[in-house]
Amino acid sequence: MTVDRISGDSVGPPQQRMHLRARTQFSIEFAPAEGARSFGVCRNLSLGGMLIETAEPAPFGARVTIFMELEGLEGETPLQAVVRWTKPGLMGVHFDLYGVRVTYALLRMLARPNAAAR
Repeated sequence: MTVDRISGDSVGPPQQRMHLRARTQFSIEFAPAEGARSFGVCRNLSLGGMLIETAEPAPFGARVTIFMELEGLEGETPLQAVVRWTKPGLMGVHFDLYGVRVTYALLRMLARPNAAAR
């Protein structure tokens, strides 16, 4: 996985982000509540959510489960989320609340600019 910082000094309308985002590029899978898994690429990540590039984004407001490997946690970790916006080929998801182990694993991923995907 590659991670680059995204600065807050961008041109355009102000954004209401609560968490620092990091540019990334690693494979994930996601599935709607009653659907099959689809493939995607995480393009940016924060403690609050992620931007996913995918051929078929889930619809706005859909509940999805993101499946990914997190550093320090064994195997695949499912993260519950809701789709907050979509564009052709992209969707932004907001994570539900999760525990300290997942929070710590995400912080480790965000803190290492050149961390390799597991």
